[in-house]
Amino acid sequence: MRKDRVCQRTFAHWAALGCLGLLLPGVLPADFVSLASAEKGWRNDGTGHFPAGDPPVKWSAEQNIAWKTKLPGASLASPILVDGRLFVLAEPSDLICVAASDGQIQWSRSHRYVDLLGEKEGKKIERDLEQAKLVREKIDAVQREKQEARKAENEPLEIELEAQINALRKEYEALTAFPPLKGGDTGNTGCTPASDGKNVFAAFGTGVVSSHTLDGKQNWMVRLEPSGNDMSASPIAADGKLIVQARQLTALDAATGKVLWTAPQECRHGSPVLAHVNSTAVVVTPTGSVLRLADGEVLAQGLFRLNHCSPLANGETIYAQVEGAVKAIDLAAAIDEKTADNAVLWEASATRADYLASPLLYDGLLYCVNEQGLLEVSDAVSGDRVYRKRLPFAGGRVDPSLSLGGDRLYVSNNRGSTLVIAPGREYLEIAQNELDAEFKSSLAFDDAHVYIRTKDHLVCVGE
Repeated sequence: MRKDRVCQRTFAHWAALGCLGLLLPGVLPADFVSLASAEKGWRNDGTGHFPAGDPPVKWSAEQNIAWKTKLPGASLASPILVDGRLFVLAEPSDLICVAASDGQIQWSRSHRYVDLLGEKEGKKIERDLEQAKLVREKIDAVQREKQEARKAENEPLEIELEAQINALRKEYEALTAFPPLKGGDTGNTGCTPASDGKNVFAAFGTGVVSSHTLDGKQNWMVRLEPSGNDMSASPIAADGKLIVQARQLTALDAATGKVLWTAPQECRHGSPVLAHVNSTAVVVTPTGSVLRLADGEVLAQGLFRLNHCSPLANGETIYAQVEGAVKAIDLAAAIDEKTADNAVLWEASATRADYLASPLLYDGLLYCVNEQGLLEVSDAVSGDRVYRKRLPFAGGRVDPSLSLGGDRLYVSNNRGSTLVIAPGREYLEIAQNELDAEFKSSLAFDDAHVYIRTKDHLVCVGE
């Protein structure tokens, strides 16, 4: 723990904000919402805050379900709500618009290679990928033969088989220049859509990225070189740009899909977030890099390294929950230093379990929950622990990120359980709700409803 070393910087940081007139009487610095962007996307605006209205706190598979819409495939992507429409993804490559009023599907758009490149080229890629499956099977078979040759200490045969494997791998690489759809939990649809209020943007694991009007008219569709990992980093719509983390962090012109800049940044499971430093818009990545939104220049790097979750921006402060620690970083100081040296406001010990859920900040408190359901609440200014609570989930894993619906905290696990908690310095459970369906995506809200993307359905909770 490094709080003794950084407490003076913490005081100076908040005092400086006060001198600028940013601290209002009775309002803690941690109450500020990031100036980043009003546009919709991952966790609404990246914070997990859905502050309007009074969404429901109690439901079950039979109680308080307004509607339930069957979707054509699974997805980890969370729903976003724009102008009375919900936008979701579904495997293998669909962007779907659902009416928030009644759950009726308004339109669906596929993002296969044939949709990107046309019938002739798209069908050729599909044939190549089918052939690649056969080549993959041959590689696996020859690798088994090689293992047997090694056991038999038949070195000449082992060398011959290794040469066959290398030749087959080259053939496979040529056939998969356009990669096949990934399997597993993340699949091809792990990225939550984004919107600028007039258009909806979608990114897929194959590197295909699109823009459609809210009524479903395609504006553009392009392809970026995809990440070698499962792609679940969600795009960001901001200042006329679409930020996409593919093989590289890429800024597209939101109007045309043209590449404006690229920056070599490792793709992680978490999503980048927006912040402002001295009125300059910046992108903060899960690998702890800070890039200027306007041109992609790297202003700082190595601030932290997150495995699964996203950082949280609040004004000029970034919060990151890493394995074994939670830290708050002064972005302005980090940019001056180019690294985290002398920019850490505080760092406090935390559990060493993985954090899949991204943190939430509200009323001066920082809420973090690990995959095992251990909730840790800290003072956002000092880093002091306020309380720790093992949440009463009956097994499962906390995959969805924390959300604030109205003035209540919602925490879900992947078995369909959701706890509703009163924010504050003591644990107060309001309700525990169970659906008869698994989900890993995060919740979305309007002023009277909760929207849950389960494995097979989009569910609206409320009247």
